[in-house]
Amino acid sequence: MTKKAETGSVPAVAPKAPAKPSAPSVPVSTGEKILGILGYLGYFCILPIVLRPDSKFCQLHGHQGLVIMLLFFLLSWLGWMSSMAASFLFVLHFSVALVGVIQAARGVAFKFPGIYEVVKELKLRS
Repeated sequence: MTKKAETGSVPAVAPKAPAKPSAPSVPVSTGEKILGILGYLGYFCILPIVLRPDSKFCQLHGHQGLVIMLLFFLLSWLGWMSSMAASFLFVLHFSVALVGVIQAARGVAFKFPGIYEVVKELKLRS
């Protein structure tokens, strides 16, 4: 009876390994990583754009940081309506910037969904 149960059962499939984030195709220097991190820290987003115009990594993180900063600056006007909206926007901005900082520190050219499309639409070099 156990032979029939074994032959009729579905073969076990090994679970897939979790997907790894894509590594940069070009090695990223420590200086570029630091500038990428600065790209998400408020007005410092200008530094990677100005200091490394030839680095796609720095341009990507600088322009995404600039769009994120401008987006949350415009949305901060909603904060005048209620303190709860201001608190929510602050936490959201901090969270998005933290993801960008972590990805830049790892040397990953991470493209934020939606934000990267805005960067491309504005025809910013990245």
